[in-house]
Amino acid sequence: MRRRLRSAALPFALASLLLAASLATAAPVRAQSPLVSADAARARGRARVTASAPPAQDAELVLESELWRNFQPSTGPGDTRLTALLRLRTADRRPLPSGVRIERAWLACADARCDGERWSTVPARSDEPDAPDVLEAVARGGPSWHSGAAVDVVVEVRDAAGHARRLALRAQRIRRLD
Repeated sequence: MRRRLRSAALPFALASLLLAASLATAAPVRAQSPLVSADAARARGRARVTASAPPAQDAELVLESELWRNFQPSTGPGDTRLTALLRLRTADRRPLPSGVRIERAWLACADARCDGERWSTVPARSDEPDAPDVLEAVARGGPSWHSGAAVDVVVEVRDAAGHARRLALRAQRIRRLD
C-alpha cells in the first residue's frame, strides 16, 4: 500500500516542483523545445510569448484567465469549488496556428491562508470557439480557495508538431459569484 501511494504521488510532486520552479524565476521560462518568453504583463493577467518556429508559424500568444467560485443558488447540488477559464489568443488577432491546444494547467494559491496548496488539472476545450484567434478551455471542480485569493497560473500549450510552451500568469484573483 505504501509503495502505491508513493508512485501515485510522484506525478503530482513532479508537477508541483515544475510549477514552483517556473513561478520562482522572474526571467523568461524556457523549455527544451522552441519556446517561450513571458513579459512583464503577467501581473495584469496576460503573458505574451513568441514561438521560435518558422516565420509562417510564428504567433505571439496571449494567455488570459478567469477564476471564480459560484455561490449562486441552484436547483441541484451546488458546486462552489474553483472554476478556471483559460483563454489563449493571438496578439494580432490572426487565427491561431492549427493544432494549438492547452494540454495541462497548474494553479498555485499564493495567499498565506492557502498554505501553498496547488491544483494540477487537464482543462477541457470549449466546443465553440468565439473567434478563429481564440482557444478556450475550462477546468472545474478545483479546490475551495477563498474568494479574493491570489493564484499563480501556468499552462502548457502544444502546437501541431508537439512542441511545448509554458505560459504563466501571476496573482490572478478568484472572484465570488453570488
